[in-house]
Order: sequence, then structure tokens, then C-alpha cells
Amino acid sequence: MDSKMDYELALQRKIFLEKQFIRVSQGNYEMFMLSFTADELIHYTAVHYFKNDMSNKGYQRQLITNHYRKISKYIEEEIIFGNDPILPPAILAATDPDDVEIKINIIKLNRVIRIVDGQHRIRGLKYLKDNNPEVYAQIKNYEFPVILMIIKDKQKIHEVNTFVNINSKGKKVSTDLAILLRDRIREEEFNEHKNHLDDKEFQEAIATAIVKKLDQSIESIWYNLIKMAGGSDDKGKPISINAFNQSLKEIISLYLQTNCIDNTQVNVSGVADDISPYIINIWKLITQKWPECFNYYELVKHNPQFNIQKGIGVYPIHQLGYESLAYCSTDFSAALNHFKEVIHQSHVEYTDWKVGGILSSYNSRAGFKNIASFIKNEINLYDF
Repeated sequence: MDSKMDYELALQRKIFLEKQFIRVSQGNYEMFMLSFTADELIHYTAVHYFKNDMSNKGYQRQLITNHYRKISKYIEEEIIFGNDPILPPAILAATDPDDVEIKINIIKLNRVIRIVDGQHRIRGLKYLKDNNPEVYAQIKNYEFPVILMIIKDKQKIHEVNTFVNINSKGKKVSTDLAILLRDRIREEEFNEHKNHLDDKEFQEAIATAIVKKLDQSIESIWYNLIKMAGGSDDKGKPISINAFNQSLKEIISLYLQTNCIDNTQVNVSGVADDISPYIINIWKLITQKWPECFNYYELVKHNPQFNIQKGIGVYPIHQLGYESLAYCSTDFSAALNHFKEVIHQSHVEYTDWKVGGILSSYNSRAGFKNIASFIKNEINLYDF
């Protein structure tokens, strides 16, 4: 059996379809305005879903069932009540130059086209076809505008960037997926030239690199425990890449201010290499202080009975890590000793981290600061 996932096989499917077109150019990108029937959209398109591994180049979020079913229901109800349903926004799609033949006024498509924007509308049509074929029969020849981008190999990142930009409004792409796609964009653009990043981009790139190191290292307490894209692979994981990234902002900002590093993509991995061991060692000290909160001797060490690897634990612990680093003038070794002393003296018990325990109600930015103060014995949350 082919090891590729079904959607990857679908993307390779050959077709033979001819369409009239209107040619449109924007800068260096060539596009064609086509007309597809509902049936043609279902049969001649495919979706390249995101998967968090190096070989996968997909970028689409997983389908939201409720979203496409609402579209199907809207069409169904409009037909039943004698109205003509309208789905006006154009479908945006892409294909490779080798998979099309362009003549004077005809474009020949030799492979299914990739959907950039509109997958829920198409899936809504398919859902209606599968579940109410009589109603679907009345709209199967409806025509939908399709804008087809011809994407050369060197322009692949433009397709991904278009997806992210389109989904910055309306039904947004998940924040976690957007972070990883932006990271891919930065890396691919860097292959062409050493680009300067603004402060926000630079810090996000560093945080993302750190999170990837923690999530991919078997030696890390965070191995395979950080939600990367909001898909089925993330089920049961305690924290998202967005939340983890945000929790590292102060540490990264302090390090950059101290070391005066240029905001170039080439420096991202070096900074991540410097900071990552500090984060890993912080969490080693945490597991020594509250070992009951972790399944320490298992490959995946998350214990779902405790909040310590959720935002409730990660934000205040990283805040304390920042405070120790600032106190020790960004000397990592000294900062770890300071952090160790703070944790060693803490009166917080492992039972306080239990789901439903005293800390569970402090799940906010202000709450995280209170937890940090609680760990430092500055306040007693049981007195509140």
C-alpha cells in the first residue's frame, strides 16, 4: 500500500479538462479566471493539508465540519423554499506550469487543481450531493467563478502566503498553523536572500525554533506535547505553540537586548540554540520539585491530572525564569542556580497543580502573575 496519505494521492490524480479563460496578471503572477460547475469543483479539485513534518508542503487547515454543513444546509433550504442560492465569492486555486497547456483561448488542465480558498464551499456541495442527491441535482450545473494561479517552483511560497493573507479575515486560520506557515515563509524567503526581519518577526522565529527543539527532542519533558497546527495529531496535548511562544517573549527580548544581535534569519537558530538549554533545564528543576505532576518515566510525560504543562503552569514558570535571568544579568548558569533556589524554597505543593485545584481558577494573564507570586511565597492564594 502506498505510504502517502489519501489527500496526497488525490493531488496527483490526472484529469483531462478544457476551459475558456480570461487572463489576469498581478506583478509576476499569472492567473486565469475560469468557470466550474458544482460537479466539476467536486471532481477536479483537491486540498493539500498541513502536516508538521519536513517533507510535507501542505498548508490547509483541517475541515471544520460545522462550517461546511452550514453551507450545505443553506443551499438545501434555499432550494426547498423555491429560491436560488448564491455563493458569490470566487474559489481560489493553484496549479503547476507542467500541469496545464495554454492555447489562444483554451486552458487544458492535466491534473487536479489545488484549492487555496474555498475548500469548505466545495465540501459543502459534496456533503449535499451525498446526503440529499435530489436537491443537489438542481444545482449541480450551477457555475462558480474560479481564479487559477499558475505557480512556478520558485513561487510556491506565494501560494502559502496568499492562503495566510486571505484567512486573516473572516474564518481565520488557526493561530498555531499561521505561526508554522509564517515560519516556512521566512525559511523559504531566506533561501533566496538574507532578509532583515522586524522585531516581532525575529522574536516569533526564535520562539518557534525553541518550541520545535523542545517538542522534537526525546530528552525533553515537552517531547511531542505541543499543539502545532490544531489538527487530529494535536489531540490531548496540553498547550499550543502560540501559547508557548507567548510565554517565552520576555526571556527572548531580554536576551536580544543584552546581546545586540542583528535581526536576520541566519541568527535565529543561534539564538534558539543559546536559549533552549536554559528552558530545558528550568523544566528539569520543575520535575524534580513536583515529580508527581509528570509521567516522568514514560516517553510522553504529560500527566492530564495536572495543570502544570498547560498555560497555568507554563506562563508563571517562564516568568520566574525571566526574573532569574534578569537578576543574574543574562548569565544562564547563575540564573539556573537562582531559579533552583526560588523553586526549592516554594511552599507550593504538587496537589496545588491538580486539575480543579487551587490554581485552576487563575487561568488569565493576571492569574499567571498571581501564581508566580504564590510560587515565590509572596502571597498565599488560600487566603484569597
